[in-house]
Amino acid sequence: METFEEREQRAEEETAATVQEASVDSASPAAVKNLAAVNTEKKTKFFSTKNIVKLAVFTALSYVLYMFLKTPLPIFAPWLELQISDLPALMAAFMTGPIGGAVVIILKCLLKMPFTSTALVGELGDIFMGLAFVLPPAFIYKKFHTRKGALLGLVVGAAVCTAVSAVINAVVLVPFYVELYCHGDEQMLVGMLSGLFPSITWDTFMGYYIGLSVVPFNLIRCTLVGFLTFLLYKHTEKLFTALTPKKKVDAK
Repeated sequence: METFEEREQRAEEETAATVQEASVDSASPAAVKNLAAVNTEKKTKFFSTKNIVKLAVFTALSYVLYMFLKTPLPIFAPWLELQISDLPALMAAFMTGPIGGAVVIILKCLLKMPFTSTALVGELGDIFMGLAFVLPPAFIYKKFHTRKGALLGLVVGAAVCTAVSAVINAVVLVPFYVELYCHGDEQMLVGMLSGLFPSITWDTFMGYYIGLSVVPFNLIRCTLVGFLTFLLYKHTEKLFTALTPKKKVDAK
């Protein structure tokens, strides 16, 4: 069975061959027409029926995981919930490219917005953190289309996502939640973490919360999701290949 990588390589070889033929006989109408068809197919490839089906499936899975499958970890702040909804987005990114991964992340969060409990700020933060996690692996895997490339991309994505999550929490989420849930009373937020960090104060809050909750939590989350993606990606790609009917070529 032809794998995704083999299909991609074959498509690139066919494109290169077509370009070479056109350059040899640039005056040939058939060559020009053939080259134009290849360029058109390349531009519309992302919007193929196969890709749209993949994105729909992955978006639905991501949304269900985002809404219903999450749990807090007792060693971190109680509102940090472990969930793996970025896994389908990573699958989409590896199969269809960076745009596909971004589409799944954005649609997942948009679908949750009607049920928000954070005035949309939490979902917007999740969009930025999700993109930070998904896009680096997508671009790296697109450049280095191997298992090592995928692994490198997942490691880079985890690091970038963790850094972005620290910045977003410190600059946006913590100040917003102080106003939304604590009515401007910073000590209320401090009290929520006093069980984990008995010596915490508002002056040391960011150090404890970002350094001992947000950063390790996101490293664990991204490592788990990355591991599952690396483990399941090839099997999932083969499943889509098996379920997708091949185009019939009419004999001439």
